[in-house]
Amino acid sequence: MPRVSLVVLLATLTAFLDGGQASFFDPHLPSFSPSWAEGWYLRIVTDLDSKSTDKSAPRSLGIVFGETPSGLRAWNSSEVMLLIQQESGDPLKIKENVNLEFNVTYHGDIIQDDPDISTPPDFEVTAASSDWNSVLHASFNNEDCSIAAAIGNKELGVTCSGDSEPYGPDFESPEGPLFSRFPTGIVGLHWYVLSMRTPVMYTLRTTDSSSSGSDDEYINGKGWMHAEKNWGESFPDSWIWAQGISQHRSKKEDGKEQKGGAQQTSFVLAGGVPPSPLLPSGLGPEIYLAAVHVGDQLQWRFHPWDPTAFSVKAESCGDSGDPEPFATLKFNVVQPLQSREVEFFIKAPLDSFSGLNCPTKHGFAPDSDHSYTGLATVKLYTLKECQGFGCKKERVLIHSEVLEDVALEFGGDRRCEYKTKLVNQKCGDELKTVVSCIFGEWHLEVTMAFSKRK
Repeated sequence: MPRVSLVVLLATLTAFLDGGQASFFDPHLPSFSPSWAEGWYLRIVTDLDSKSTDKSAPRSLGIVFGETPSGLRAWNSSEVMLLIQQESGDPLKIKENVNLEFNVTYHGDIIQDDPDISTPPDFEVTAASSDWNSVLHASFNNEDCSIAAAIGNKELGVTCSGDSEPYGPDFESPEGPLFSRFPTGIVGLHWYVLSMRTPVMYTLRTTDSSSSGSDDEYINGKGWMHAEKNWGESFPDSWIWAQGISQHRSKKEDGKEQKGGAQQTSFVLAGGVPPSPLLPSGLGPEIYLAAVHVGDQLQWRFHPWDPTAFSVKAESCGDSGDPEPFATLKFNVVQPLQSREVEFFIKAPLDSFSGLNCPTKHGFAPDSDHSYTGLATVKLYTLKECQGFGCKKERVLIHSEVLEDVALEFGGDRRCEYKTKLVNQKCGDELKTVVSCIFGEWHLEVTMAFSKRK
């Protein structure tokens, strides 16, 4: 059944706020909580033109970096990752290092307060491991950006090469002007999207193990970057996240290629139970946020204070009877007052997922299954007015598109590994038949070994 992501009190208070938003992509003043973390996630979908001219060019790239400034010594208190997907369908190749020394500046100075209201980003992050085997430099200044990361034999450099497509006007936050300003000691975690799509140039270097470096491989290309960040006490106990960018690789439902340009589509969605320190773990309302842009013509955003109904079905383990099982996400969102609806259906092969470290209550640790091989069908509808009490509005399809190379993530309790573990605990390990096991809200087909009695 659809559920309404609306807290009446928040909606009422929001109505009295002005339209000013903050550029929360800038660094925040750290909390004294040991688990408080801040991290940035950048994902690049490479241009197919680059791939056609250089067969060794990757399909997608990612850069992740963050830290827990007050983390305990025994924890992984910082993380830098390079994510490389060579071909569609491949799992991610992950180059990472933990416990690097971070230095974060804001407006060229140490962080003394949270970001200003209605300002573009202006910050710099540097990080290095003690042996200098891993280094990072990231700089954002208004529309300019420069990111360079080197871990082991992989080096990735990225520069912004054009105007970005922001999530919303005036540095709007997905969480809205009120919820986004709540202290993390109350809500637990914040999420901010700076850009749905920014044109970038990149260089990926694979260094030669020999001292001469004469056989180093360089790949130069261009693409589109999605940029977001999180900050707070930890990630939720369970969550979903997905993101996609189309260019000329996108396809219509009839399978014909959709050329890029004004109709380029981008979307992002996320949700789960916020990890509020004021509530027992896992308790609280599920909050889902989403945005979809189709060029300049349609830019729909779904905020928690809107009267928004959502329906979410996530199957991170796929169908056990399928010889090539896919993880799937069905995400439907309706805004009745705006008379609009969006349907997302995303699937990705189970063997395309890779485990990633995430901020947890005990530093950075494995807590996410991540794929860059999702195939997303996105449908946008308007709802025609109807007459009579209780009548159902007619849906009118105004845009439908299939996006390739979509990022799909299941985190915490949503991971397939976690679900399988729970099912085994519930149903035992000693069967030899296929049974249905119901555990919580999940219905999974599980194969177990049945012991025979003598």
